[in-house]
Amino acid sequence: MNEITYFKKLIFNREYLKFHQEINYSFRNNKINNYIYNKLSAFCFLQQKNFAKSIEHYLLILNDKLIDFDDYLNLAVSYGNNFDIKNAIIYFEKSIEINPKFEDTYALYSKILINNNKNYQAYHLLKNRCPIQDSLKLTAILISSSIELGDYFFSIQQLNKLIKKQKANYVAYNNLGFCFENINENLLAKKNYEKSITLRPSYPDPYFNLANLLSNEGNFAAANEVFNKCLNFNEFKPTAYRLMSLIHKFKEEDDALLTSLKLLEQEKDNIIYKNNFYELYFALSKAYEDLGQKKNFHKYLALGNKRKRKLLHSSLIKHDIQYINYIKSTFNYKWMKNLNFKQKDAKIIFITGMPRSGTTLVEQIISSHSKVVSGGELVYLPKIVKQGLNQIDNKNFLDTFKAEIKNNLDLISSFYLEQTSYLHNCKKEFLTDKLPSNFLYIGLIKSIFSNCKIIHCYRNPMDNCFSIYKNLFPSDGLPFAYDQKDLAEYYAKYQELMEHWKSIFPNQIHDLSYEQLVRNKERETRRLLDYCSLDWEENCLQHHRNKSKVKTLSTSQARRPVYQSSIESWKPHKEELVELYNTLKKLNVIQDSQTI
Repeated sequence: MNEITYFKKLIFNREYLKFHQEINYSFRNNKINNYIYNKLSAFCFLQQKNFAKSIEHYLLILNDKLIDFDDYLNLAVSYGNNFDIKNAIIYFEKSIEINPKFEDTYALYSKILINNNKNYQAYHLLKNRCPIQDSLKLTAILISSSIELGDYFFSIQQLNKLIKKQKANYVAYNNLGFCFENINENLLAKKNYEKSITLRPSYPDPYFNLANLLSNEGNFAAANEVFNKCLNFNEFKPTAYRLMSLIHKFKEEDDALLTSLKLLEQEKDNIIYKNNFYELYFALSKAYEDLGQKKNFHKYLALGNKRKRKLLHSSLIKHDIQYINYIKSTFNYKWMKNLNFKQKDAKIIFITGMPRSGTTLVEQIISSHSKVVSGGELVYLPKIVKQGLNQIDNKNFLDTFKAEIKNNLDLISSFYLEQTSYLHNCKKEFLTDKLPSNFLYIGLIKSIFSNCKIIHCYRNPMDNCFSIYKNLFPSDGLPFAYDQKDLAEYYAKYQELMEHWKSIFPNQIHDLSYEQLVRNKERETRRLLDYCSLDWEENCLQHHRNKSKVKTLSTSQARRPVYQSSIESWKPHKEELVELYNTLKKLNVIQDSQTI
């Protein structure tokens, strides 16, 4: 065994201390040259996850004639894991230049991009640049990336290719169901969820997906049946119970579901539920709200919010506030005037506002029109805009943000239109996009789509914030929602941004008051349709009969006629919402005339 083989064996056996001792001895005694010493030392430090040291040694051999593509590759990986994405990209590209058909290069490159929030770049690399075909490893990464971006048609294509090779791939069938669901092919979605369950009855994901799909369709009895099956998976019990509570009306203290919730509460210290037990608290708060037990409602609501917020990184709140500041600084009148971008013709109705402000109700009304198809909450704009733009502490962030936006307007608009093309298969003239957070992107929307319509839904600030505070949102979305002070501060920034948009686009944004809508539905609906250039249709007054899928917290409310009970719903809870009220008042969101 020669020395190089010996050193490699030590590395692969994880005998790192012995490796460093032996290689240092050999180097001092001139048994190995400088290149071998630094190359192997760098590789060993890489295996030890000491990326700074790995970079240091690789840089010492950069000018050596013997350097190979694997040195560039390992240096790229070291930079990527050391959070230096700029240099990582440089050396990944050098590695590809030398050896363009090495599978691991594309796998490692795309994973580094994804880990650094550059999912679109990873997607582009594997879809458009990678010359390697039929790699299961790369296909899996590409599918994950394309699903994350919302390219569901392409994902379906890739998943079907994968299933041809792996007929028992239960994860692929579940993902296929998810993609079909997101292009409104619900029957195919159900078929694939059920196939995934058949292949692996112990795999929980398709049960949840199927139950949520049934719930979104308004088929609550069938959804409840599948949610009950989810209870077989101990670690998912709190999630299943919360989702069941959303479609259940608690009427009695001895309600069977409430009894089950109380029993599970006794296991609050169980390590199995460490990361999702807050969901049970939200389920209990919903139960006691239904029962009118105010004290218990607030007890569990406070516990749920506190436990959820504790799991969120503290920087997320700051990030959201700062992000609004960057948007406002970027999309000013002067900057937009000089864009010189040829806008695209697209009849899209964007329904925006804070969550829980009535956006779902408005979409149900509009999409009841014969010329309108419901898109639901389309995530394409924020996903593509945010690629690589979350390094909030970067001194050059604002300049980077402006450049990224300006240079990619065509990419953003084309991607959006491409991904929503399936919704036009029904031959309807208008498309709705009711993602509430699109209020952040009104400047971008008005820059790329010439004849789009923007509806801004708003509501009494206290009612709006209270409704947010008492609900749980998917994943880490809305990190400001779980603390009254954070929530009030974000709401004030939202109002500030909306005033900014109205000053830039006077008379181009239709403000719609939730209170006015539910008090005089026909009058406000007529105004709404007139703004959207739609003729009057009586169907729009029967929104609760709309069969469009509702994938929001409002899924059960959307199936009911308009009701006024949510107006001033915060007032019976004013004692528990003092911090929220005082902060909103301090920030001039609430006027002195509004008393607690």
